[in-house]
Amino acid sequence: MNETKWSLLWSHADKHIRFGASAAGGVGSVVRTRTGVPHKHGEHLVVCYDGRMSENKNSGELEKKIRAIFATPQVAALATVTDEGKPWVRYVTVRLSEGMMLLFVTDAGSRKVAHIRGRPDVHLVCGSLQPPEDSAYLQIAGRAEVSGDPEEKRALWNEELRRYFKGPDDPNYVVVRVRPSLIEYYDPHNLTPQIWTAK
Repeated sequence: MNETKWSLLWSHADKHIRFGASAAGGVGSVVRTRTGVPHKHGEHLVVCYDGRMSENKNSGELEKKIRAIFATPQVAALATVTDEGKPWVRYVTVRLSEGMMLLFVTDAGSRKVAHIRGRPDVHLVCGSLQPPEDSAYLQIAGRAEVSGDPEEKRALWNEELRRYFKGPDDPNYVVVRVRPSLIEYYDPHNLTPQIWTAK
């Protein structure tokens, strides 16, 4: 394995998950080791974010698990990128629609809308907020777009939103669509995520 700079993301017992670049996986490979350095012959590539390698393939069962998390609207941490190229995170309430599209509503003048219009790549995390409960969580990478479609706005409208907007036809009330490219499904009994990728 070529020499690589690694930074620790998360550890559990004697296993460490590290993030970096490797000749085998390219930038964004996640490598599991039992020591503080990458193994040459032990446990190796778990997930490659650039899509060239993955331990899991899309399945109807995995999609059902993902949809089960979104059986009710989910509070998710949404990360966008500022004009300076820095991450910015806030909470949004997300719904899952047909075609695995994620939807949430917001103000047209919000910072998140400005970020999305400038740099549409986003990342969300949702699911279990109280680990180690017996529940799952998702890491979602995708591209976002802002919609003012009247039908979509009416479909997502609820009266609680009247605290912020005049009604479903308020021009400041917009819908954000996130089209996932990759979803990682983590459960509390398995350190290796199941991977859903867009077809």
